[in-house]
Amino acid sequence: MRCFLAIELPEAIIVALDAAGRAIRDLDAGWSEEKWVAPEVMHVTLKFLGGVNTSLIDQFSCEFAVAASGQSTFPLQLTALRAVPKPARASMIWTVADDPTGGCAALARTADQIAGQQGLKPDSRPFTAHVTLVRARRVRAIEPCTLADAATRSDLASLSTLSVLSATLFASTLTPQGPIHERLAEFALRAE
Repeated sequence: MRCFLAIELPEAIIVALDAAGRAIRDLDAGWSEEKWVAPEVMHVTLKFLGGVNTSLIDQFSCEFAVAASGQSTFPLQLTALRAVPKPARASMIWTVADDPTGGCAALARTADQIAGQQGLKPDSRPFTAHVTLVRARRVRAIEPCTLADAATRSDLASLSTLSVLSATLFASTLTPQGPIHERLAEFALRAE
C-alpha cells in the first residue's frame, strides 16, 4: 500500500484554500491547466511512508499510537501562500503553516524516527508544515503579488488557529482523475 501520515483539515480551512486556488487561477490564467489538488484530499503531510506492506503498516501504527498519545495537542495556522522553490521557477504552490509551539515538527520527527527504525527511508529535507495546492506540470513563474492577492481574496489571514488533536494514517491510490485517500487509522494526541 502507498501510505502517508497527515493532519486532516477542518472544512472552513479547506473552503478557504480552495478559494485561494481559484483566486490564483483568476489572477494568472497560466496556472489554470496545472495539477490542482482536489479540496477533499487537502492535508498537512507529516510523513510519506511510500509503498509498504500491511505488516509494516501495523507495526508503524502500534508504535506511532503510543508516541502520539504522549505528545500534547498543538495549534497550527495556515498563514501564507508560497511558490516552491521560488516565484521565478515554481513547481508547486503551498499554503505554509505557522507552527508556534513546534508541535507539528515534533510529530513529523517522531513519525520519521519510527519509520526509520522499521527500515524506511528517512526524510532528507527539513520539515515544513504546509498544504500543497498545485503541482506544475512544468516549472513556471508566478508573481509574489499574485500570491498575496489570492491570500487576501480567500481570507486566509482571518482563519482561526487549527487545534491539532490527532494525526491520520491514509492509504493513497493514484488514479487518472487524481488520488483517492482511504483513512486507515487515527492517532489521538494527549489533550492539555
